[in-house]
Amino acid sequence: MAERLIHSGQFEGPAPRQHLSQNIEHSPIHNAWQAKRDHLLAEDFPPHDVEVYSDYLMNKGPAYAQVGGVHDILKDSNGQTYVVGRDDAVAAKTLFESIEGIDIMTPRAVALASLQQALASGEIQHDAVTVLNISGGGVERMKREHETSIVEPWLRVSKENGAAMILEALEQD
Repeated sequence: MAERLIHSGQFEGPAPRQHLSQNIEHSPIHNAWQAKRDHLLAEDFPPHDVEVYSDYLMNKGPAYAQVGGVHDILKDSNGQTYVVGRDDAVAAKTLFESIEGIDIMTPRAVALASLQQALASGEIQHDAVTVLNISGGGVERMKREHETSIVEPWLRVSKENGAAMILEALEQD
C-alpha cells in the first residue's frame, strides 16, 4: 500500500520498513524469510495442530509467494520477521497495559514483544522513528463493564464450495 501511494505521487518514499511478527509455534513466513526463500515449503508449517498465544496470527495459507505478497513487501522494504513466545507476549501486554492503562489484544502483544526483540538486537535503533499499530484495545475492559453476547453467523461456508453455498442460501431467502 505504501508503495502504491508513493508511486501515485501522494507521498514521498522510501516505503517504510516492515517488521512481521508470528507465534513461535506457527511461523511459516518467518521460517521462509530467514531461509531466504521466496516461497513456503510444507516444512515451514508445524507438522500437527499447535496451540498458540495469538490465534489471530495463524494462517494456513499466507500470501507469501504471490506477486506483491508478504515476501515482496519484506524484500522491498528491507524488512524483518520475528517469532514470539507466550511468556514474552504476556510480558509485553502487561507492560503496555501498566503504562497506557488499557488492555490490548494478543496480536498487538506479539507485535510489541517483537519490537522489544528488534530493539534488543539492534535491528531497530533506539532513536529510530517507528510506528507500532496498536488497535483493538479495550476489549477486556468492555467485557467487564458491559454485557456481551456472541452473534452467530448467518451462514458458514467452506473454502471448497463457499460461493455455491452463498448463492444457494440467497435463493432460499
